Amino acid sequence: MNGGLTYASQGGFTATALYNVVGRRIIEAGSLPFPDAYEQARHIVDFSMQVPVFQRTSLKFDARNLLDAPYRVLQGDVLRARYKTGRVLSLGATWEP
Repeated sequence: MNGGLTYASQGGFTATALYNVVGRRIIEAGSLPFPDAYEQARHIVDFSMQVPVFQRTSLKFDARNLLDAPYRVLQGDVLRARYKTGRVLSLGATWEP
């Protein structure tokens, strides 16, 4: 499932929020007597904003993986792996000559 909201003003300000659910998926086929291994579903939220500063200059802020939901790998009822990748924040500037 994916969803997003975007706002854009006539002055050049934009903001976008994205929501995504990565569904349960097989990552390793099991071999009898062991069952298949599945990465469990997780929720992801990203945000981006661009703000004009001067006539030809703007700043952009991006925030990815805001929920930092853990990756979980189950094989049958056994939790084989659990880890987080962390949030990613970035700030940039754009200048058009």
